[in-house]
Amino acid sequence: MTDSRNVIVPLILLLMPLAGCIEERVIRREGMLMGLPGAKGAQEILPEDARPRGLPQLKDENTVTEAADGTKTLRSTNGRQLMKNVFYCIDNDDPKLFVKDVLSQASRNAMFQQGMPPVEAYNMLRPYRNELQALYDQMPQGEFTPGCIVQTIGKGALRLRIDDLLAQPLRYKGLDMIWERGSYRLMWFLQK
Repeated sequence: MTDSRNVIVPLILLLMPLAGCIEERVIRREGMLMGLPGAKGAQEILPEDARPRGLPQLKDENTVTEAADGTKTLRSTNGRQLMKNVFYCIDNDDPKLFVKDVLSQASRNAMFQQGMPPVEAYNMLRPYRNELQALYDQMPQGEFTPGCIVQTIGKGALRLRIDDLLAQPLRYKGLDMIWERGSYRLMWFLQK
């Protein structure tokens, strides 16, 4: 027993200085429930738009803008807003807006290569609106949903998917999206 102490004690003494070589920074600190209305705490809580977070997030009510001439433009700065824009186009029966502002250029090109107009992408999704809603219900905050698996699949392209166990009863288990022209655009939905 004393032989092992003779080895362990000097080893610990040698490794102790390495424990002090860690840089610690607080990037964001607030209580778990501090975002709730009326919550109070010892520290000042920054308003949502003052918190540092990667890409600037567009407020949900600003994803659809209408110009003076009546033309609409859809923008999305995250997966949740992209899904909402898909539903907006389906619910308003607007395939032109879907192709213009939701469908990615890569998907449009793929449709052309297969000899189909891009509006066919809208026609393929429209009958499955309920199945798309079931997917959205599993990840209502897009990539910010706890348990949502986010993978980088290319330059500016992300794959959002739910766990295979949750996806078992669903037709779709996720979506691929890409950053184009200042907005996330739909590459396509992942089927099982």
